[in-house]
Amino acid sequence: MLEVKAQNENSPVTLTISGDVSVSKIGELNAGLLKVASDAPEYLVRVENVENLDLGFFQVLFAFARKIRGNNGKLTIKWNLDDEYSRIMKESGIQNVFDGLLSL
Repeated sequence: MLEVKAQNENSPVTLTISGDVSVSKIGELNAGLLKVASDAPEYLVRVENVENLDLGFFQVLFAFARKIRGNNGKLTIKWNLDDEYSRIMKESGIQNVFDGLLSL
């Protein structure tokens, strides 16, 4: 599920991603992210209360991050994942990929 909170004058566009973000829902998530990927100067993505997740989620989120960064936007991702998903991100190197992109 993707929840979007519109940007106030001095705050980022806030996106909350939660629930099932597996391949069965990834098309819906991608469409939602593309809809909000505009020229806003700043985005905050919160990933929390995830029930089911797979590699497709990371691919879609990475593509969104690259698009925002390519538009010279600022992007912050706050991960609030359970221990299993956090371990998978760390051991697979996915965390390093996101850290590298966001530190550019």
